[in-house]
Amino acid sequence: MKKTGFRITFDGGETLIRHLQPKIIKDFIIAIKPKKKTFNGDYGIDWCEMSEDFSKINFFQETNQSEVEYVIKDKINPKSTTSEFQIETNEENKQKAIKKIYAKTEYFSRYYPITWINLQKGVTAELTLKYFNLSGEKISDDDYIIIERNKNFKITYEDNTDEQNSPIKIKLKDFSKKYKETSVKITAIGTFVGKENIIIKNQNGDEVGIIEIVQTNLLNLDIKIIPVIVASNSDDISKKAINLYNKIVTDDFKDELRKGFTQAGIQCNIQNFNEEQSIIIDTSKDNWDKFYVNGKIREWNFKKSDIIKPTKYIDEDGYESYTFRDWDSDNEKKTKTVLDKLEQVYYAKHGKEFKGALIFVINESYYKSTAKFAQQAYSETIPLRNQGTIVFKEGLAEPHVFVHELGHMLGLAHYHFYEEDKINKRLLDTLNTNTINKKINTLKEIIADYDKKINEYTDLLKQVKASNDTSMIENYEYNLTNYTKNKQKFIDSLDKITVRRGLDFKIKQGKSNNYMDYPDSNHKRTYFHKKQITLMREECKKFYN
Repeated sequence: MKKTGFRITFDGGETLIRHLQPKIIKDFIIAIKPKKKTFNGDYGIDWCEMSEDFSKINFFQETNQSEVEYVIKDKINPKSTTSEFQIETNEENKQKAIKKIYAKTEYFSRYYPITWINLQKGVTAELTLKYFNLSGEKISDDDYIIIERNKNFKITYEDNTDEQNSPIKIKLKDFSKKYKETSVKITAIGTFVGKENIIIKNQNGDEVGIIEIVQTNLLNLDIKIIPVIVASNSDDISKKAINLYNKIVTDDFKDELRKGFTQAGIQCNIQNFNEEQSIIIDTSKDNWDKFYVNGKIREWNFKKSDIIKPTKYIDEDGYESYTFRDWDSDNEKKTKTVLDKLEQVYYAKHGKEFKGALIFVINESYYKSTAKFAQQAYSETIPLRNQGTIVFKEGLAEPHVFVHELGHMLGLAHYHFYEEDKINKRLLDTLNTNTINKKINTLKEIIADYDKKINEYTDLLKQVKASNDTSMIENYEYNLTNYTKNKQKFIDSLDKITVRRGLDFKIKQGKSNNYMDYPDSNHKRTYFHKKQITLMREECKKFYN
């Protein structure tokens, strides 16, 4: 490497020659993630952790990329009844599926997934910055980063803030030597619409990092905790219901709901206890003996030929069925779920004015012949406006179970596939992008056809009214009413399918810290990712507010 030389001549005639070592321009990138020890759910965050050469994603939201087990097939036959997912062992395909989640940019010819944060005014996010030295040159005192100011945020590094119009400057030598990390705090001090970026630059003014921050408006989700009590002659039903409610609605329970749903900008409002809303299971009445057998809760399995059958359920669009899970109308065997039964009892007594979540809690175990472990709870994700979830004895003391089930109620699928799904090759619980787009386009075409018919009959109705043709007025009014109702059903279907957009991959069960996983002993339900947050907010706005 050539040196730069210069000559100095003094007044006395003495001359000196000196050489300067040329400045080495180092390529480095800054990646951003939450500071794990201080994360408490006050904000939502989604991020990736990269390999040391910044060539691939190692972790996404603390999940190892190797744990991706299934991905959506590139080409899908729309008439095929086989799975839309396939087992994936190719790392390149796993990387491709993960990258679909994140907004991206590029630094020094490297793919850069942008860290996303949902940060409300007054909330502080403590973040870890890590530098990646791509050039391999030794870091010196001249190497530093500058975090550009943004009027909507206060940035704090150690005891310094950028409030005095001076951006935060951090020398790379001040990052930890072992992990190449340091931490900063970002506090939202303003309100804004859309998204804002916080840009990180190096000493040469090159952009080397970025954080995308949104500020969602607060959505309310009202929640009713409804005790379900199995009656006996000696029971004090009122006391049992109050004790069960108080056992669940603790400070830890409230804090877990806050940790989970504040990430999405959703505020959970738990309604006060109302004894009248408790439900009593009396096995001598109303076919409850079909749902409570040998001291356990179970579903009512029956056949078309049975003399005694359950009451049909009328869903949100006016269609009758025995159950939300009554998939095959031609199947000889049918099931009436206890959750459907509980919702029917509640609605019959209290109506459907309440638009929030109904959580039925029961201090009894659930029986399922194929279960390998005690079931803690379940919810229905179809139809999406289903309000209910049920939590059994084994889940009552686990607040994260309630967050998981409310996630289902707000339209989220599991992060993984059940083992029985794999065995039965029934891997279709999440609609992929290709399928969803086809269904959305079909529904839009149907709605457009109804618009034409409604416009046509509106004009015809005006004409017959003008001519006082009473024989046709009633006919046109009847058709117009039906077309309008049918159009609304398809609009509802379009709303529901739009919020069902899932991920195009599934991970191995238990290998993440996502609320929609079943974590193993090395993991803990902690996060919702960006897409899950978007889905829950869409459904909360459309169906629960």
